[in-house]
Amino acid sequence: MAVGGTTGTDSVLVRTTKGGAADRADQADAGEGTTVDEDCWERSLDVSWRRTATGVVLLPATSTVAYALDGLAARCWEALGRPLGLAALADEVHADPEADDLAEVVRFLVTIGVARACVPSTS
Repeated sequence: MAVGGTTGTDSVLVRTTKGGAADRADQADAGEGTTVDEDCWERSLDVSWRRTATGVVLLPATSTVAYALDGLAARCWEALGRPLGLAALADEVHADPEADDLAEVVRFLVTIGVARACVPSTS
């Protein structure tokens, strides 16, 4: 999944509120080399968001770019309201981690600053 691109029925719409291409380049560089080997993922705390008729719109506090997500990306954002490992996330969003590029979706959410690795709960 690329910013502004689509995979299957999922899409990400990037709207620049101010700043322009330089901010988008900074966002992309921030996630460069991000791996999805962590055992636990959750939402970042400093993200304003709203549900829409087709998904969610996210605005990270540290960004000037809003992201509209639908499909698998939106379902992942919703599910990451609580800490989840990749396998549990796949179960939660009814996805096949391999076929649905779940790791790529998580990597994208981390790259744009709306998700982060967390410490798995022991309870």
